[in-house]
Amino acid sequence: MTTLAEKVYNAMDEHGARDYSNFPTPPENRTPGNPQDVRDLTDYEMELQDWGLFYGIAWALARAEDPFEPFREVGARAREAAEEAWVRDHLPGPVPPIGQPPEWFRALKEAQKAGAV
Repeated sequence: MTTLAEKVYNAMDEHGARDYSNFPTPPENRTPGNPQDVRDLTDYEMELQDWGLFYGIAWALARAEDPFEPFREVGARAREAAEEAWVRDHLPGPVPPIGQPPEWFRALKEAQKAGAV
């Protein structure tokens, strides 16, 4: 059975989901500082945009799995799946399989649960 995180990762990996070159602003209309031109975003802003796509896809897929699930539960499942898929996508080096996040990510989650982060 495919996990929600796997579905999110696969959705982001297919069909140029993040091919920002497909944005509608034609090159002749791009100017420095134009907020409509995604190429003017900082790396941080691009990561936030990426995260929004991961979470949005995760939320939609989670909702589709159970249309009557309470919003908070959908959001919690979506966040967990989006985090796992995002880490897998952004991790440098060998990619851990879905369901087996890298050691630093496990340590971060434990610190968050303990209230240290």
